[in-house]
Amino acid sequence: MRRIAPFIVLATLLLPAAAAAATSLVSISPQRVNFGTKAVGTTTFKTVTVRNTSEADLLVHVGGGLRDDFGWGGVPSDSPCVFSPGAVLAPGDSCEVFVRFSPTEFFAQFGRQTGTLEVTVSDPSTLAVLETTLITITGTGR
Repeated sequence: MRRIAPFIVLATLLLPAAAAAATSLVSISPQRVNFGTKAVGTTTFKTVTVRNTSEADLLVHVGGGLRDDFGWGGVPSDSPCVFSPGAVLAPGDSCEVFVRFSPTEFFAQFGRQTGTLEVTVSDPSTLAVLETTLITITGTGR
């Protein structure tokens, strides 16, 4: 048993850094959207950008269900990355998604609201999902 432990430690130390931490195929900015505290009856918009940082075409789809006082859509309004099956982004291309927060009196009584959007990256030829990233959305109505 004692001989196995040094081997495991040695194998861990020799692992290349690339194998230990996988790199993402897209950059998402920001990965968290915090609207802070907003007055009931107001509407605030923020934008999330998804950029293909790989060297291959990628099928990118942004979806999910933001609850309560949140909303989302494409920028421009017909952006293909928010509609199924998504948009094929060439290396370096990007798409934008808007996120909206319109606090109502009903939901403001519950305090901070949290939701998520999901960015799914797939191979455009096989439709195999390559990675999925969640974008956290928060806001409080007062």
